[in-house]
Amino acid sequence: MTSPTGTMSEAEREVVADRAAGGGGWVRRLWPYVRDQRRLLALAFGAAALSAVLSSAVPLLQQRLLDQAISARDAPPGPWLALFLGLSVTAFAARRLCLVLQAKVITRVQYRLRDAVHDRAQRLGPRSRGGLSTGQIISRVNSDTGSLVRVLGMAPQISGAVLFTVFGFAMMLTISPLLALCAALAVPGMILVTRWMRGDLTRATALAQQCAGELTHAVDQALTGVRVIKAFGQEAQELARVGAGSGELYEARMRAVRLQARGQALLAAIPVFGQGAMLLLGGWLAIRHEITVGGFLAFTSYLAMLVSPANLIAGAVILAHRARASAGRIFEVLDAVPAVVDRPGARPLPAGPGELVFDRVVFGYPGSAPLLDGFSLRLAPGETVALVGGSGSGKSTAGLLPARFHDVLSGAVRLDGHDVAEVALASLRSRIGMAFEDPFLFSGTIRENITYGRPDATAAELAAASAAAGLHDFVAELPGGYDTPVGEHGTGLSGGQRQRVALARALLTRPRVLVLDDVTSALDPVLERDLVTALREATRGRTTLLITRRLAALALADRVALLEGGRVVEEGRHEELWARSERYRAVLSEDSPSTGPALAYPAGSAPAHSAVSAAVDSGQFLPTDAQTPQLMPSLDAGAPQLVPPADGGAPQRVPPPGRGRPVADPPGLPPLHPGRFRARELLTGQWRGLLAVLGLVALGAVTGSAGPYLAKDGIDEGMLSGSATALFTACAAFVAVATAGYLVTWAVLVVAGRVGQRLVHTLRMRVWRHVQGLPLDAYERRRGADLLTTVVTDVDTLSEVFSTGLASMVVAGFTSVAALGVMATLDVRLAGVALAVLVPLLVVVLLCGRLSTVHYRRAREHTADVAAHLEQSLAGVRESQAFGQQDRRQAAFSQAAGDYARARLATQRLIATYFPLLDLLAEAGTALLLVIGAPLVAAGELAPGELVAFVLYLALLFAPIQQAFGFFDSWQQARVSLDRIGALLAEPASAAGTRALPGPRECLELAGVGFRYQNAPQDVLTGVDLTVRAGETVALVGASGAGKSTLVKLIAGFHRPTSGSIRLDGRDLPAGHRAHLGYVPQEPFLFARTVRENIAYGRPEATDAEVTRAATEAGVHETILRLPGGYDHLLPGSLSTGQRQLVCLARALLVEPALLVLDEAAANADPEAAEAIRRAADRHTTVMITHRLSGAQDADRVAVLAGGRLVEVGTHADLLAAEGQYAAMWRTTRED
Repeated sequence: MTSPTGTMSEAEREVVADRAAGGGGWVRRLWPYVRDQRRLLALAFGAAALSAVLSSAVPLLQQRLLDQAISARDAPPGPWLALFLGLSVTAFAARRLCLVLQAKVITRVQYRLRDAVHDRAQRLGPRSRGGLSTGQIISRVNSDTGSLVRVLGMAPQISGAVLFTVFGFAMMLTISPLLALCAALAVPGMILVTRWMRGDLTRATALAQQCAGELTHAVDQALTGVRVIKAFGQEAQELARVGAGSGELYEARMRAVRLQARGQALLAAIPVFGQGAMLLLGGWLAIRHEITVGGFLAFTSYLAMLVSPANLIAGAVILAHRARASAGRIFEVLDAVPAVVDRPGARPLPAGPGELVFDRVVFGYPGSAPLLDGFSLRLAPGETVALVGGSGSGKSTAGLLPARFHDVLSGAVRLDGHDVAEVALASLRSRIGMAFEDPFLFSGTIRENITYGRPDATAAELAAASAAAGLHDFVAELPGGYDTPVGEHGTGLSGGQRQRVALARALLTRPRVLVLDDVTSALDPVLERDLVTALREATRGRTTLLITRRLAALALADRVALLEGGRVVEEGRHEELWARSERYRAVLSEDSPSTGPALAYPAGSAPAHSAVSAAVDSGQFLPTDAQTPQLMPSLDAGAPQLVPPADGGAPQRVPPPGRGRPVADPPGLPPLHPGRFRARELLTGQWRGLLAVLGLVALGAVTGSAGPYLAKDGIDEGMLSGSATALFTACAAFVAVATAGYLVTWAVLVVAGRVGQRLVHTLRMRVWRHVQGLPLDAYERRRGADLLTTVVTDVDTLSEVFSTGLASMVVAGFTSVAALGVMATLDVRLAGVALAVLVPLLVVVLLCGRLSTVHYRRAREHTADVAAHLEQSLAGVRESQAFGQQDRRQAAFSQAAGDYARARLATQRLIATYFPLLDLLAEAGTALLLVIGAPLVAAGELAPGELVAFVLYLALLFAPIQQAFGFFDSWQQARVSLDRIGALLAEPASAAGTRALPGPRECLELAGVGFRYQNAPQDVLTGVDLTVRAGETVALVGASGAGKSTLVKLIAGFHRPTSGSIRLDGRDLPAGHRAHLGYVPQEPFLFARTVRENIAYGRPEATDAEVTRAATEAGVHETILRLPGGYDHLLPGSLSTGQRQLVCLARALLVEPALLVLDEAAANADPEAAEAIRRAADRHTTVMITHRLSGAQDADRVAVLAGGRLVEVGTHADLLAAEGQYAAMWRTTRED
């Protein structure tokens, strides 16, 4: 059975692979996406058919020219030559038309599939996605859609190949029925091999694709949690985790390579063995004068021409297996049903006053006990009701029910008397404004984020909503105003600033009902007080559900409801509840530094806001005090949005296969060097494999070039001389060479595949190790999707090149050189003709390669854009659904996918010209050989067999050039990827990991510390001097945007100061101090692993007893025991934000830190959790950011930041006596 960590048994893996491989009917499922392109497809099939018919006549014209030369007739070859060239030119036009049309079909169908997957993901939401992680969906959009449409694009060519085969056999029948029957035996052989390959290769391919998705998920998780990784110095753990995933992908792909090699070698060998049989039977018929040498050449040419269709069909078979597996993975997303949809007969919600009623609601996440059990609450129209309760009591979950982010299990939620489950979802959500407790901002400007729910809002409406959210003055001081970029996911804003942007976004929609979930948790007391004053007017007459623990926020409430045990246990005005309810006071006591409940502001002027908030509203350039947001926040890390699947089990990620020989990280990874990365560095440690490939390639060249020479001997020594012995000898040698060629082809594919996959694995690990060593600002300068596509997509682009493409080209190159050498020994004049034809071919190759480079680079850039838009859509799906903006996100993604399709189509047009043009030049070369060689045969200067050999050798000579652009297509993509990888590897990085430092207690000294973000016009911190003594707790307080979290980042070693120094026990702060650092971020990030694995993240070797002790110290042990599976519960699950913060605290405590860094760790904590945090701080040297001055009151000292400067430092009592900024903030808190 599935283990708690989500790994699967071998039997389960096989079931998963079968399901992922796609059942029958995937072609039928694909048809709706192809239907609109049926006209283009029909034209492409028609062009392919015309090309096949014309090409099938070419060998007959060759027969005429050769027989005429041998019979020494004086008939001029001009008419036959003109017909030959006319057919070739017409075939060229037909082939080009076919390729252009199929390129259009491919790009359009891929575009539609990507669009459909994105649209479905927008509608699903995290609960319906089940085990489909962000990485898995990105893998399916980028990789699986490509695999699926490639086989579709080959359909016209395959039909043409089949048609050519049919017409070819028809022509053969006119020459010799017996030889035609012999040649036809190759067809059932190829069919049998294809059927034999089908099952195992499909399963192996599905497993490899599954592994690729798992690897993408692992990289996505590590990039999302980069701050946690660096805080705990666990780069080596993530290197090993991704290394294991990459190793499993290597093994899965090698299993597919071995299966593919056997089938591909057999499919390539069957036509060659057919040529041997043709040589034997055709020679015997020629000796009996039942067939001419020209007829034999025609048969041989037909069989030679059948090699290309055979290879095409073989490649299509392999692609079809991949496509079948990809179809299963794509339709797994498209078939997923949203958990919340409009019910049959749902009607728009009528206009109403806004009465909101929770009527005996029962709701729980699958596999868990009901979180809400008999929850009843009525909000009268225009009333503001505050919902308070402990962590995990269900407050946030209750806030999600009116907008139907979940459907209740029993009871009902009614808006204006209408059950929300019975009305149209779009109309319902248009009446409700949501401000979530963990706000997500899209990459863009402040204006774009605020107007996300109302893109048509006027400038005046935007300013009014911003003012109501306490944001307008701050934005007005920014150089770019509302057009200032917020950074990826809002990284350019502090936590408080992000909260206010999200609040303004909700207010701008002018909703009838407003749900505000802890929207002031990241604000300082003075700013919070001012915001509450502004919100009082904004919420007037608007039904508002206010979820909070902050006393200042409760000033907005007409009534307060206390949630406990899944139901409302106390209800009334704040003053009444405070007076009569001990449990109400207990829930709010952490936020109450005074003993009184008074919430109303006294008459007259409150303490001036300007002194404290000047830093916030002073126009300080972003990012000021970016509060360690996630680089790529994913719904995978959120709760309560993500829940276990409906079967009650933990959410499961399909694991990569584990069969076969385990593959460890290749030993001796190349050392990190600064400077330019070069592709040859990949070859380090691979010389043995490369030499083996080269040896096999040389042997393959010999076997490949021997066939035409043996055919020449069979003709000249056997057929024309009438010697059966010579004929049999030549045939026996031909079969032996063909057998050797089969074995060599198989060995080359396996060995080259192994070398290529090892190179790719080694490069991926080198890139990933380098990424782990990059400083945090290197992450912040890039989109997370760019790093993800570099590690996954760019490295994978090299897989095909180094696995089979490079080896195939080397084999073909060796074969060409060998063929040219043999041609030179036979006749220098005809060899010169071949070389003359070779020149324009090479010119075409180089010209097309140069023209395509720009398109490849543009397509690669658009690939990253597609991934970035997809990741944004998945991370912000909750906001898109809440504000009804799925269509807007869809339009943005469609634009990015369309840009990629247009760039890719430009390259495909070049390919559509290249291949037919090479075929035309090759056929012209053949005609030239026959025209020049025929008189030599007639004059007795050249044997007929030698002319036949020249024609066959010319095909060998041109074949690699005809394949070159196919390889060049992959190589150009690989070159672009190598450039991107090289640019990344050129960035300075340190060795990943940490070193242990002596001493469990350490003194931290900051001297003249200043810091400026890259490209920022001014410093964020200036001249900060602070000493934190061993065992001391120092609280950092100040307005939102004052620089608190930036200072914590410097202490944690995420950034280096631009001026001044940070010293630990008298030494400059080393990276190794993270081994003694316990870090609790403001946004509680947890990996998609078990609870135990998350707590033990900083010390993976910790015992169960140590993990339990840390959880107990953090006050989360009992909560964990209530989860399904307890410590083996797979996250993300139904933990509240406060509970996730406590798990993060347990993670920090387990490392027994000498320095504990808390970034608003108590922002969402109830009193019990806050007490656990206080106890933890008392036992360690602690630096803590807090907006709750009750927490600062308990600290040994308080440091006040304003405008990036340290303006006050002292004990709580000393600072109150000083009557400075801290005292003003304290008075504001007491008044609340």
